[in-house]
Amino acid sequence: MKKLVCGILLSCAALAAPAAAAAQSPVPFAAEGRVGVAFPSGDLDRLANSGVGFGATLTVQLMPNYGLYGGYSRTEFEMEGAADARAIDSGFAVGLTAAYPWLGTRVMPWLGTGLLFHDLEVRGLSPAEGSSEIGWELGGGLAVVLAPRVRLTPGISLRTYAAPLPGRSDGRVSYATAGVGLNVAF
Repeated sequence: MKKLVCGILLSCAALAAPAAAAAQSPVPFAAEGRVGVAFPSGDLDRLANSGVGFGATLTVQLMPNYGLYGGYSRTEFEMEGAADARAIDSGFAVGLTAAYPWLGTRVMPWLGTGLLFHDLEVRGLSPAEGSSEIGWELGGGLAVVLAPRVRLTPGISLRTYAAPLPGRSDGRVSYATAGVGLNVAF
């Protein structure tokens, strides 16, 4: 169901935004790949160690400095006290971004916030009963222009959503990420 909702939102954005975005900007679309490390907090911190992750995002520029993004990410954590156990957080996100160039530089600070449609899969331990709820993410960083349509995007983010965890059905998956992306506009 979450994937269906995310797909519908992305499809609507993709169908509605291109004409308006093309009229406002010569570069209305961007694709980004990211890698990074994740640091669990709250309920997840009691169960897991830091992890690594990756993601891919497509952004449609709605107007100058503002965009609508949709993407997929996956982060894997090693579980504490279990040799082969791991927790895998994966799913989709949609949201809004804002970026404002610093005059006279090739650097643009950016902020983004959105909805998460993620699930936590725990491998190597007894699975928890229940389902995940829609969560949110908040992030920010810098976009450093490397070439006319290529940017390096270091940043940090916070993600959180309710999900069953081993030993409790009302857990909360929360973690911070630090990573870097390569953003290509077309």
